[in-house]
Amino acid sequence: MREYVTAPAEATALDVGQGKTDPGAVAPWRQYRVKVPINRRDFLRLLAAGPTAGAVSSSLGCSPDPGMMQQPVRFAGSIRGEDPTACHLRVAGRPVLPPLEVTEPDSPLRDVLIIGAGMSGLSAAWALHKAGVEDLLVLERADDIGGVSRGGHMMGAPCPWGAHYIGLPDPDSPVIMHLLSDLGVITDFTSDGHPIVEPRYRIHKPEANIYHGQSSSVGFYPWALATHEDLVQMRAFRRHMYRWSRWRDPQGRPAFQLPVAYASPAEEVRRLDGITMAEYLDGEGFTSKLLRGYVDCRLTDEYGCVASEISAYVGTLFWAGTGGEHHVPGTRPSHIRAIAWPEGNMFLARRLAALLPAGAIRTGALVATVGNVGQEVRVLELDQRTNRPRVHRARACIFAAPKLRLDTIIPELVQAGRMEHQDLEYTPWLVANIMLSQCPEHDARSLAWDNLLHGSWSLGFVNGQHFASPGKDSDDPFLITFYASFSGERRRVMRRDLLELPWATWARLITNELEHIMPDVRPSIQRMDVWRWGHGMVRPAPGLLWGGVREALCRPLGHIHFAANDAGTLPLYEEAVYRGVSAAEEVLTELGRPHRSLVEATRERLD
Repeated sequence: MREYVTAPAEATALDVGQGKTDPGAVAPWRQYRVKVPINRRDFLRLLAAGPTAGAVSSSLGCSPDPGMMQQPVRFAGSIRGEDPTACHLRVAGRPVLPPLEVTEPDSPLRDVLIIGAGMSGLSAAWALHKAGVEDLLVLERADDIGGVSRGGHMMGAPCPWGAHYIGLPDPDSPVIMHLLSDLGVITDFTSDGHPIVEPRYRIHKPEANIYHGQSSSVGFYPWALATHEDLVQMRAFRRHMYRWSRWRDPQGRPAFQLPVAYASPAEEVRRLDGITMAEYLDGEGFTSKLLRGYVDCRLTDEYGCVASEISAYVGTLFWAGTGGEHHVPGTRPSHIRAIAWPEGNMFLARRLAALLPAGAIRTGALVATVGNVGQEVRVLELDQRTNRPRVHRARACIFAAPKLRLDTIIPELVQAGRMEHQDLEYTPWLVANIMLSQCPEHDARSLAWDNLLHGSWSLGFVNGQHFASPGKDSDDPFLITFYASFSGERRRVMRRDLLELPWATWARLITNELEHIMPDVRPSIQRMDVWRWGHGMVRPAPGLLWGGVREALCRPLGHIHFAANDAGTLPLYEEAVYRGVSAAEEVLTELGRPHRSLVEATRERLD
């Protein structure tokens, strides 16, 4: 078992902003033996050998623990999530469906149909209902609402199965603030318009630790491993992002804003969307491997992709956007900007659904075809038990589901030459919830909310105990949620392996990762359930945001309107909500319903 060499103590004390000792810059050293983590390169090679545990083990070569894949799994668990065969029914193997024009409808004409009960579809329903639309129906393919914000329970404890936090909303985003106020997340506002969040939902310190060898550092950057040059470049990077955060165009609009529709359209800013974030860092002279690793880690956590796969605009948005990660160089943020719940963003989905009319959401509804027929929209739903079609009618429809193979669901797009959805790619994700009988005492004291492992194929885990009351006993059962994103050129191969590898293989790989942070965790694992997202997040590739694709994706087709964050080409909660509300307001205008526009209120405030 190899071990990292302890980094020089003086490297941990350098503050990148001040160039002097800062006792809060890094956590105390953790002096316990850990194994070298499997990095992404070794992990991909490991999986390339094949889906069986024996093949995986033989591919490790110089990996730190050749016997890892033969270790017995002494705890229970399962693969969770939707059956991919049901998801693929739309494309392959489905029955020949009758044309919508000649199909006898099975329901009366509704005002609005919404396809997809993720955050965008539910936000659209919320906006319509607030404007007085009662005759609406939301069709959801899965057996529960939430989309990629799914959450549930494990051994009685609430847990996330997907997106698990949002950022503190900015005063210049009334759409988001209005919704969060309705949901009870925002309880009041300061005199200058900043939101006051219900204290139970605020993440408290420590927000994050990153583990590397025999030590860990507070935050997301491995300070203890940094050389002087690394620290100089980190300081320069922070200053660079701070300058972008202060940039304003002649109309006073910021360079980067969520929703992106309210950011400045100046060419100086838009040109960043034409190159990758990696190319941008190269051009600015940011060559530190530690800095580049930090950037990749943060972008993967936010967007599911590394710097070489996303546009420089999207990458810079993370640090320099209004409400983003920036702060004055040489200082530390006065508070943490994350808001979260034990069940993840499913908390928001449940509260949104509770505001809708009874019976407004129908789950288990596989939509096969959507089309304009005269002055109405018809939606053909396949009963997943009988495979028989059912036809719904509406004056307008909002398609708030993922745009995968959208041309097979809305054939009119092909006839209209609308194939912009083919420019979209999606990144697979893996989420695992692990119940521990207890957390080792020293780990219970040192764990942050977000716990990362430097140089790993995974993103580490979120500590469910972070939401517990101060009096909770550390010997009580302890829930953690593990995350991994599979980006890069091997995305399609990884998606296949994600679906084919058995539960036991994932259980061994995940346990190996956990042992780098909690060396004694294995005997404490009671259960591990794994959720697979084959198409978890849209990849914000160069050219999508400002190259015309985003506008094309959001353009209505007859009485069919489009929402979801992939319509905005940015896999963020704020974009999902904005796209849902925008589509709802388009529908209200089409139906002739008077309403107060939240979208226009935001524009007026910024203008």
